[in-house]
Amino acid sequence: MQFRRLIYKAHLYVGLLLGGFFLLLSLTGSILVFYPEIDLLLHPEIRVQQPLSKALSSQLVLDALRSKYPTLEKGWRIEMPLNEGFPVFARYLKPDANNKALFAPLVVSVNPQTYEVTSERIWGDYLVTWIFDLHYQLLIGDIGKTLVVILGILLMANVFFGLYLWFPKSISAWKHALVMKMNSHPMRKNYDIHKLAGVFSLILILVMALTGALLGRADWFNPMIQKFSSIDTYAPLPVQTQTLPQITADSAVTIAKSVYPKAELRWIYTPDTANDYYQIRMHQVSEPGRRFPKTILWIDQYSGQVKYIKKPEAFSAGDTILAWLHPLHNGEAFGVIGRLLAVLSGIFIVVLCWTGLRRTLYKQKIKHHKFSKIRIS
Repeated sequence: MQFRRLIYKAHLYVGLLLGGFFLLLSLTGSILVFYPEIDLLLHPEIRVQQPLSKALSSQLVLDALRSKYPTLEKGWRIEMPLNEGFPVFARYLKPDANNKALFAPLVVSVNPQTYEVTSERIWGDYLVTWIFDLHYQLLIGDIGKTLVVILGILLMANVFFGLYLWFPKSISAWKHALVMKMNSHPMRKNYDIHKLAGVFSLILILVMALTGALLGRADWFNPMIQKFSSIDTYAPLPVQTQTLPQITADSAVTIAKSVYPKAELRWIYTPDTANDYYQIRMHQVSEPGRRFPKTILWIDQYSGQVKYIKKPEAFSAGDTILAWLHPLHNGEAFGVIGRLLAVLSGIFIVVLCWTGLRRTLYKQKIKHHKFSKIRIS
């Protein structure tokens, strides 16, 4: 009983002290599940009105970017349209060398029909990216990122505390543990909602919190994963500058397509320097994440030689775990249903926080009432 009281106090005070943060992370996370679509809805001027009538040229996109921003001499990260109506998005990672923000690239949209630049924004200055930074690092940089990971760990702990307190002690108790008493006192109903929301959202919340923690501080957790499995940390040696001209982005894509003809082109990282590579990221149907796939090819910008391929089909257990983190965290791994479940996990946390707070306030009210009666008598 003493241990149970200790667990109860831990569950209570973690919820009371950190519930506001849990609410913040759950609500922002639920919004971010659909943030590309929300951004397109909020900025209809970047929407592509007509389906593509011809193949998209990566080189023409790059030419448009270089023409518009001649002083930005390093490489661009070019994202192919995610779905119908989406433009090409391109990021330039450090447009302002004096900006000390953890992540503040220039984000540009390009119409894939006309190759016209239709918007230019700095990450964090517009709504969905501001929400992303709030969710990822509480708007306070690396310290905030660490705090979010700690909050995720404490959320997982509190879920287990609640599971321990709820867990039926006998077989006969199970039928009561999974039932909501509809004709009971409102506070009993509140308790039933709290316990059932916790039970039915257990796996969802644990997956969201665990994947969020692993993504947030890979520098903490990757070494732990490497204790039992290797992780591919390939870093290419510099390209030897040649007298050959640089191949085009379209040529680099063609070379990548010759290796994976059935894969979908998702990202092109153009060389940062004369000694850098093209990096082509492609999605295969067997991969869980389409937006940030893990089929990656490094291609010499002069000879067109494929220097290295990161192959999901040959991943170690550690690489497979890392490949699943982002698609699980945003639900993408299971399509629209998975994304809706990711949103639902945030809604469950709202319900748990609200019903937990109501129960605590009611108990305090009862305790105060009893204390008042004792004093009067």
